[in-house]
Amino acid sequence: MTTATPTPVRSQLPAEFLEANRRERILQGFATAVAQRGYQDCHIADIVRAAGCSRKSFYETFSGKSAAGHALLSPELRSELVGRDPDRSPLARLVIELAAECKVGDASRVREETSRSSLLLRSIPDCEVTLSPQVDGDPLHCTLPPGRHGLDRDFVSKNQRQRLLTGLVRAVAAEGYPATTIADVTRNAAVSRRTFYEHFVSKHTAAFGLFTLVIDEGDHPLGGVSPDSSIGGLAVEVVAALITEGREAADARANEAAAVLSQLGEAAV
Repeated sequence: MTTATPTPVRSQLPAEFLEANRRERILQGFATAVAQRGYQDCHIADIVRAAGCSRKSFYETFSGKSAAGHALLSPELRSELVGRDPDRSPLARLVIELAAECKVGDASRVREETSRSSLLLRSIPDCEVTLSPQVDGDPLHCTLPPGRHGLDRDFVSKNQRQRLLTGLVRAVAAEGYPATTIADVTRNAAVSRRTFYEHFVSKHTAAFGLFTLVIDEGDHPLGGVSPDSSIGGLAVEVVAALITEGREAADARANEAAAVLSQLGEAAV
């Protein structure tokens, strides 16, 4: 008499386990992609490639890149960044980038970077402001007369550059650095796009020009910071606050950012 072979039991993994696993893989892929490319240059394709999942799986888990970025943070940091979209906020972008580095790399190095960034931001309100605020009658802020005005070419160039930098400051103070466009700058400066590109290659080079006017590069840590980076974009906003609102407002903004960054080394991510 033969004994029948028992049919193996086929049980599926619980949906909750699969969902949690998928979420963690996506967050790990997100952290890997951001650590390699930075938040701004990290795309959904990079995330799903690193996570080994499909775009459909990503969008079933998160509404977009910014949502995944916030999910990467600890509850303490998420509460500090409520309402800050990393696509518009350099502070949120910087915190997410450092949290990604912490998840895939050396946490002690991230703590050193948060400390360096905090010191840099707090040093900005102490610097001397050499870009004067717009004052009626100041020749370097006044618009040029139309037609043949006979003004010296060097004066015209300085006038246009000063107005463009002032236009950048006013636009950043109103819109934030990531949201500021060339159109915002030229509208505030009352010049054409052509004039903008005669002085600067891009918004980022204009912001770097702002750094060189506002601070004495020398040994100041801001001298080596690219406005194209997250910490650089945040620094531009603090400088704009310094010029448009004064030292007290810039100091408050710098201290707020430094306080959030300092939590990154203390909170689990």
